[in-house]
Amino acid sequence: MPGLPPALLRTLKNTLLDCGPFGSHRALVSVFADERLAPWKNQVSEADSKGERVDLFVSDFLDRKNRAGQSVLVLFLQALHDQTEEQDECHQRLDDLAILVAAALNAGLPPLARRNLLRAEAVRTDAALPATLGGYGLPPAAPEPGTPAAPLPPGLSAGAFAERLESLKHKAKADWLPVSFLEKALRAAGAVGRVERLGAAFGTAFLVAPGLVLTNAHVMRALPEREKSGVRFNVGLQPEPQWRYFAEVAAQSPVEALDFALVRLRAPAPAAPVTLSEEAARAGQPANILQHPYGDAMQVALRHNEVVRVDAERLYYVADTEGGSSGSPVFDDDWHVIGLHRAGLAEEGRPVKNANEGVPITAIAPLIQSHLAGG
Repeated sequence: MPGLPPALLRTLKNTLLDCGPFGSHRALVSVFADERLAPWKNQVSEADSKGERVDLFVSDFLDRKNRAGQSVLVLFLQALHDQTEEQDECHQRLDDLAILVAAALNAGLPPLARRNLLRAEAVRTDAALPATLGGYGLPPAAPEPGTPAAPLPPGLSAGAFAERLESLKHKAKADWLPVSFLEKALRAAGAVGRVERLGAAFGTAFLVAPGLVLTNAHVMRALPEREKSGVRFNVGLQPEPQWRYFAEVAAQSPVEALDFALVRLRAPAPAAPVTLSEEAARAGQPANILQHPYGDAMQVALRHNEVVRVDAERLYYVADTEGGSSGSPVFDDDWHVIGLHRAGLAEEGRPVKNANEGVPITAIAPLIQSHLAGG
């Protein structure tokens, strides 16, 4: 069956036979009372036996997705997982299987910003990730009307009503920014472009001097013909994005090292270059990313994103990225570049689990400074 490796397909069917409600059509349909599965309640095929019911179910729903790009089959596994007791062996089997199937199907995930703080905490403490981390869980339910308010913080009297309303919700740090943050973000976005060849997207690049862009060495290596390749700026910002061809690679590093390529354009780009941070990135600071995930229009990841570790040649952070984001600039809250994004979560052998990976800009800057000074 297309979409799943044979071994995983066998594991899926065996797990459904052992842990699923496939004894009758009625029992199977009852799972679709779950809010995540309700739209497909009337699309479950009937069968004469348990094994046939499993085969038909997998065949019918293997390639089905909801509007958010989530696999209906993975949603079903998650729903079964949520209905089993924690001490039940099937509880963990279903959870593990849902992750494997989602990865094998390359099911598109919705934005994970609401869960990024949990991911950051898991990275720091080496703890297990929440079962709903992949975006397949329902958001927390709103409290019922009349639910008692949370206890007052120590030292705050019940009569200080206004003080309670205005209290900080994020520990001791206010979760707000000056409105100039948005202006700076928009200015920086003008310097970010999509790497293309004959209309096909390969990654992201950003302007570091009037005629120079920075991207990943592995992005440049993937381009079949550089003379027909370049950067398209303002995709998603202006109705007519502007195109600039590549001229030559001015400086680069091996992929396994700093993985950067400084590329000269045939003509200056229509925007002001970004500012490279002179201060080294540090754990705990924001990691805002302007990128072209899936080769689509420019997207910005800036809610609840956080640097979790900084090494000499690698930077690890919690932020939403996807294929096409390679070569994106990672910004601090002043919109100064602190890193060059290079890889998502899938790469193995990292010292930090469950975090995306980039290169500190302070490691790259000394190697390209002479080119930046010359424009």
